[in-house]
Amino acid sequence: MKAVKISVYLIVGLVLLGAVLVPHKTGSAAPAPTVLGDFATVGGTSPWICASTREAYEEALTWAIKNDQQELATRLARSHSTLLMPGAHVKVVDTTMLMRKVRLLDNDKFSAVLGDGECWTATEALVGR
Repeated sequence: MKAVKISVYLIVGLVLLGAVLVPHKTGSAAPAPTVLGDFATVGGTSPWICASTREAYEEALTWAIKNDQQELATRLARSHSTLLMPGAHVKVVDTTMLMRKVRLLDNDKFSAVLGDGECWTATEALVGR
């Protein structure tokens, strides 16, 4: 429970600082991984939403677009979702046309929030390694 509270405070702090952006360009010419099993790095300069389910991602994205950071932080915490920091290393474990389910490889601190260490994020968040 203590780890979840710390993670919630981390998410709320980042959101309140305005660090979360709606999907944006990574600035890299490398194509996003599209094959299961690809290793990737989170690109860009701002954190990306990484939700426990596709539905939780869509809901969080709605609040990010509305620029309601308080509600975004609440939705992320309630759905056991998190933010992916630029530079984080991930492995693609599932794909849809616009989203990727990734397993966090080097971010043990998020395992308390995500449980299995997997979450859904935008395809644009990932750049090849």
